[in-house]
Parts: sequence; C-alpha cells; structure tokens
Amino acid sequence: MEFPAAPEAINARVLTSVLRESGTIKGASVISVDIGPLAENSGLYGQLSRLSLRDDLHNSTAPRSIIAKFPSTTLEMRNRPGTIFAYEREVRSYQEIASLTTLPTPACYYGDIDTETGTHVLLLEDLAPAVSGSGVAGCSPNQAELTVRHIARFHADWWERPQLNKKSWLSNARDPYHDPDATRIEYEGWRGIHREDRTFAARIHQGDWGKLRPSSGGL
Repeated sequence: MEFPAAPEAINARVLTSVLRESGTIKGASVISVDIGPLAENSGLYGQLSRLSLRDDLHNSTAPRSIIAKFPSTTLEMRNRPGTIFAYEREVRSYQEIASLTTLPTPACYYGDIDTETGTHVLLLEDLAPAVSGSGVAGCSPNQAELTVRHIARFHADWWERPQLNKKSWLSNARDPYHDPDATRIEYEGWRGIHREDRTFAARIHQGDWGKLRPSSGGL
C-alpha cells in the first residue's frame, strides 16, 4: 500500500486496510471517517489530525478515533537541518522500539517514511482524555515527578543494550544539531550543582522529589 502522506489522503478504504493489517480488526470495515485538527495550533514540526471512525459492525474492535501525524506543510520547516532525521527517529521508534519498552506508549496502527523527502505518516492510538503537556504553561510537581520516573525507567531498559548499535537511525553522527561535547557539558553542569548546592544534589539522589528546590537559589 502506498502510504497516505497528508490528511486528505486518508479515507475509509485506507483505514480498513491499515487496521486489518495491524490485526486491530478482522471482519469489520471502516465505512466513514471525519478528519479534523487535533487541537488549535497543535503540531510544532508537522500536522496533527484526529480521525473519527465509523465501521459496519456494532461490536467491532475498531477504534472510535485515531491520531494521525504528517510532516509540516511548510517547505521551510521540512528543509531545516535535522527535521527529516527527527521525523525518521519518531517513526522508527514506534516501529522498532515502542513495543519492547515498559514506557507507556500509544499503539501504532501504521507508520512509514520516505527518508529522502521526509514525507511520512503515523497512525496512533487516541489516548483522550489524556492531553499533551505544554512547554509554555509548564507542569505541576506531580507531573514532573511522573515524567522523570518514566524517563529513568526508559533509559534503564535500554542502557548500553548492544542492539541499539544496529539501529542506524539512532546515530548522532547523522544529526546536524548534535554537539559531540554535549555529554561532557551536561556532566560538568551536574558537578557544578553538586559543588554549589550539596543539599539539592543529595535530594536528587535520595528521590526526595517533594523538596527539589535549590537552597542557594542558583537554579
């Protein structure tokens, strides 16, 4: 199947094929789909749509809605250094890693990418009423703690696993924005925190998340 590269390429026939191939449905067929934006001003690097589905069986296992991700419609954004690489990393992560980790992730019904042009599609489980975090509004301390704990578990799952070396799409050498000194800079930064505020550093190690505030006011 030639993958749909834009919201307007999605139709009932395409979704029936995708959901059957992924094992999500068997005898049912999607008979209609309504396509709308996920939210106002959503999607930094690409297009985000919510697909509302209707099928021909009342007891079908077909999802009622799907989140679809496509590349940006802005050529300038798509041509930025690193954009295609970022698209590939996201698609390959869902294809090759998501099902192998303990990190909660939406089911991926379909994903594909043309690594020459960056044209891609991801059809993902709709996790509503869950919402994405806001880089502008920030988050609560409880949300921050939950995020950090999941990130730590994800890193622990994959720490120094040799199979990662076989995934060329993870190579930092292909990322034009990768700073080879980033690891050293981060390490030196944490050493600075430890020197300037030992109380804060100790709380990090002890997991005292309720009091993660630097006593020296240095952060």
